[in-house]
Amino acid sequence: MWYSNDIMKKWKNYFKAIWEVLSPLFIYWGTTVAVLSAGGILSMMLGNVLPAVAAHPYDVVMILSGIAAAWAAYLLWKIEKREMTWYSQPYGHFPGRGILLCMGAAVGISIGGNCLLSLTGISSLPGYGQARETVESASRLLTFLNVCIAAPAAEEMIFRVVVYRRLRRRICVRDAVLVSSLFFAVYHMNLPQACFGFLTGIVLALFMEAYDNPMAPVLVHMMLNSCSVILSWSRAGELLGKSRVAQAAALLVFGGVLAVSLVPVFRKMKEKWKEKGNETIVHSDSML
Repeated sequence: MWYSNDIMKKWKNYFKAIWEVLSPLFIYWGTTVAVLSAGGILSMMLGNVLPAVAAHPYDVVMILSGIAAAWAAYLLWKIEKREMTWYSQPYGHFPGRGILLCMGAAVGISIGGNCLLSLTGISSLPGYGQARETVESASRLLTFLNVCIAAPAAEEMIFRVVVYRRLRRRICVRDAVLVSSLFFAVYHMNLPQACFGFLTGIVLALFMEAYDNPMAPVLVHMMLNSCSVILSWSRAGELLGKSRVAQAAALLVFGGVLAVSLVPVFRKMKEKWKEKGNETIVHSDSML
């Protein structure tokens, strides 16, 4: 009987861990469905009255998805603040010089990552550049507010703030980075974006681990999306796409920028783990 109880307890812990990882996604999807459904109903009701609504579908999509992302980010922020109190895990300090590291990592991922996908042929698969039509067709202001601010904030609240911190309470850094990045990849729903999302998720999780502050991954993600949007608007990405030599050179240069930006991040992680180790030793001595 004790054996079956242990098995039930183990399965209960497994399901609890899975729920902890998936529930933030359900919150995001729920808010998105609610806002898009309400927006669709209003569009049908007002489409004949307000021709501008029907004439600018991409702008409407940007507005509704931006509202959904902001709403989800707020709800997840409230959940995270409650858990932060429960587990006594305050955020760490994010220094001003960290902004430069975020910028270097963002540019490195955006340009270097896309060049890597092109050189490996992954960019030729269906789904690559799927969001480009919406980005290039919608109002630039709405695109910036949604793609460069609201969406990164919501996604970071899901994958790096809530999910990653929950995983870190259960498993080691390596596994938490890989699992959260894998979920971030699957979330993008197609192979090219999943590959890019997995690499991006690893970098974002490392920033979260190093600084224990949502500001770090949020800034990287916002800058990364901003860089990608600017490249799309300026058509600079098309110039790189015409030459594999240019892509390889860009991969080396911007991959190097990413690597240099991550060196202080790894150093910060090492210092943090050393401090936590010392705190554990002091705490153990005080208990003797």
